[in-house]
Amino acid sequence: MAKITENYEVLKVFRDKETQERYIVGALYPGDSPERIAELQEAGYLAAEPQAPEAAKPAEKKGKAGEVTPDANDAGKS
Repeated sequence: MAKITENYEVLKVFRDKETQERYIVGALYPGDSPERIAELQEAGYLAAEPQAPEAAKPAEKKGKAGEVTPDANDAGKS
């Protein structure tokens, strides 16, 4: 049976230390490791509750056209 991944809303910009992917505020982070989710939540990067499955969208890692997002070097790495 396939493992179910929950998606958590990103609250602060960060670059994932495990995947090197950059997440911006409002993106969804795919949570497949409870330990990793807890670590990111404690640091304030992810929402406490997962998004409802019907609201889940692919994670956006790039800003919208014309939007200025902080460089990953400016944000804490987690």
